[in-house]
Amino acid sequence: MQRHVVRRDSAQGEVSIDVRIDGARHAPQLVLLPSLGRDSDDFDVIAAALAGGGYRVLRPAPRGMAGSRGPLQDITLWDLADDVAAVIEADRALCTSEASASHAKVIPAVVAGHAYGNWVARCLAVRHPRLLRGVALLAAGHRGATPATIREAISRSFDTSLPQAQRMQALQ
Repeated sequence: MQRHVVRRDSAQGEVSIDVRIDGARHAPQLVLLPSLGRDSDDFDVIAAALAGGGYRVLRPAPRGMAGSRGPLQDITLWDLADDVAAVIEADRALCTSEASASHAKVIPAVVAGHAYGNWVARCLAVRHPRLLRGVALLAAGHRGATPATIREAISRSFDTSLPQAQRMQALQ
């Protein structure tokens, strides 16, 4: 596994995304997006297996998780999708320079979004379709409205301005 940081300027300010990468540069890109308030290390086991199966697995940590930083106030799913697009494009630039030397063709990525990550994946597909060849939605079901108390607890669980103990209590 490798780690890279991708930096980009957004309408809200500078964003840096910590990305875990498994697999060879010449392999097809597969992007795994975690659920709300979760880090991309949730995919450690499956990323290793997918890399072993011939994929280059990109796991960008959402803003506020791992080493990813950027404004959290008033951001939208579109902003998070743009973060992921920047990761794909940065990795593609590395792969393209290597592919030029070996005459290999870089193909569009497949993105898989788990739970909340499915909404980011959908926005990514709408806003940046040229980057993708497929979208997988994992645990994307939704039945009825989520109670306000649950939504508030989820929000507190990934609010990095709160003490760790309060965030853990919110997860429970």
